[in-house]
Amino acid sequence: MKLVPILASIVTGFAMLATFGSASASATEFNLSGTLAPTDFADTTGLAGGSFDGTFSLTGGAVSATSTEFLSSFSINLLIGNTIVDTFNSNNPGNSGSIVGNSGYDQLLLQNTDTGLQLLFPTNFDGTGSLTTNGSIFYSSSPSSGLLLVTSATSSPISQSVPEPSMIAGTIAAGAALMMARLKKQKAFQAA
Repeated sequence: MKLVPILASIVTGFAMLATFGSASASATEFNLSGTLAPTDFADTTGLAGGSFDGTFSLTGGAVSATSTEFLSSFSINLLIGNTIVDTFNSNNPGNSGSIVGNSGYDQLLLQNTDTGLQLLFPTNFDGTGSLTTNGSIFYSSSPSSGLLLVTSATSSPISQSVPEPSMIAGTIAAGAALMMARLKKQKAFQAA
């Protein structure tokens, strides 16, 4: 009879380890903000002296020099003062966001139908960091188009990953199995 609690403990331990190991990574959300140069090259974008801010989410970890990580969600606003003049949003058709790994730097790229934002971060960018060199924003909305430097950008986490439901359910099931084994042991002990 002493073998049953030992086996129950071993099975419970393996169930908990399997549950923790099989849970997929969940997204981590990041704040992103920065400023645009006071003048642009062609002085036609109308965005000079503006800023951008918003959030984006990553499912994976840091990108490598040859990988691309697509943002699981993003919502970044381009601002002149407090006025939103353009938006990058993962819920809008034609919008895309990714982090592209390169040797020497990683690019965070956001695009909508007429504007693109390119930010250069240190290699192995995992969502946290500051620009390594000036980024750029290109604007091609009719009737104007142009290129503007991004003079600063910072990205920092705002939430942590939460456990997957399967991990929580597995932990509860493993705990229940252990409790049942203990109750059986107590009943057997009281009967003897």
